[in-house]
Amino acid sequence: MPKVFTVMPIGDASHALWQEGIQAACVDAGFQCDRADVILDPGLIVAQVYDAIASADVIIGEMTDRIRTCSTKSDMLTPLASPRFCLRRRPLT
Repeated sequence: MPKVFTVMPIGDASHALWQEGIQAACVDAGFQCDRADVILDPGLIVAQVYDAIASADVIIGEMTDRIRTCSTKSDMLTPLASPRFCLRRRPLT
């Protein structure tokens, strides 16, 4: 099964977006979808997150309220060959 790793804030404010939006869409499309808080193995979490990113077929970054564009954070993943998608919710007006 192809893997998606999602990089996004973790907490109550983003839980619905993760569970009902990103994760649900990925599962419906036949992908295993993970983010850092679903890694339950003992050990160094930073190394496990890096390994999850490195082994992902697709990387999704949700960057609302973090930076104006995805390019800066996405550039950190440049050494990785996986396709990257950045999501940003429109601010409420």
